[in-house]
Amino acid sequence: MISLAALKNIQIQEFEDFFREHKVPKWTVRISAGSTIQKYDKVRQIIQEELALEKPSFTYDEIDEFIFEKLFYANSNYQMVFRYNSFFGDVHLNSDEVNEYLAQNTNIEYLKNLINWVDNTDLINLCTVRSEFTTRRTLKAIHILLRIDTLDQLYGKRVAFCGVTVNVRQRLVILRFSHQQFELIKTEPLKLIKQILDTLGGIGTEGKKFEPLQLNINQISEDDSTSAIYELFAELSSEAEEILHSRVTKETEKKIVSFLNDLKVKEVKKEYIEQIKNVVYQDIADSMEDTAFEKGWIFKFQFREGDHTKASSRNDKRLPVYTA
Repeated sequence: MISLAALKNIQIQEFEDFFREHKVPKWTVRISAGSTIQKYDKVRQIIQEELALEKPSFTYDEIDEFIFEKLFYANSNYQMVFRYNSFFGDVHLNSDEVNEYLAQNTNIEYLKNLINWVDNTDLINLCTVRSEFTTRRTLKAIHILLRIDTLDQLYGKRVAFCGVTVNVRQRLVILRFSHQQFELIKTEPLKLIKQILDTLGGIGTEGKKFEPLQLNINQISEDDSTSAIYELFAELSSEAEEILHSRVTKETEKKIVSFLNDLKVKEVKKEYIEQIKNVVYQDIADSMEDTAFEKGWIFKFQFREGDHTKASSRNDKRLPVYTA
């Protein structure tokens, strides 16, 4: 069964919400314990007890889906992007073809339930592989969960994971980490990344499992990186900019020019007008309702190069960064 060290990546409160949602009998009593470490032990015990019942409160698939979502997505806030030039699958493969191919290669651990995952090696350990399809049932992405290390932390040992997405539509490989854990891993970062990429490419002892994927990963060029970063900023900023510009009319600029003339400014330069506009933008941003951003918002941007932070913008209250 999945280890306590793996379950510790999920907050106790999140397990409590899951038990509440699935109406687990007397879960509040069954989970009560003196310390956080003991509570994780109780959580694991409840999962075991429920799944052993003839009519459990939740199924293997339901607890598996919950754990996978937390380990793969919710626990990952640091990503690295690479390109690939070969892979077993493309956008033309349908779900039946993908499922058949991956299922027949048993070492791939395709759709393996995380409840049954055993952490039995110090090497990079393949936990499970999942597929994602479009509405037309053609291949969209393959998701791979890897155990990459075990850390000694406040509540004892905790497993560090890496989520890997092979995006066949964009021909990208995305590595996802918990940034906090990534900085605590014993292996030097560049060496660790190389080990992960080599393993995914079928190199080494653990890499043999991945040979059926036929994955060959490339570094993204500097030009590609610059372009991707620019497009990311443009996409995330456009919604906020459209809202701001829609609330600043041509009359606003005329009033700014009139204001500067009244102050007898020697030359009303374009840059002066823009600076005052920024004050207006800031006031609009401060008064915006959160619901103005239909798809949520970004509260922090940060560029990193090596071990040095080059640029950062954030809102400490996790409100839209544009209001900072």
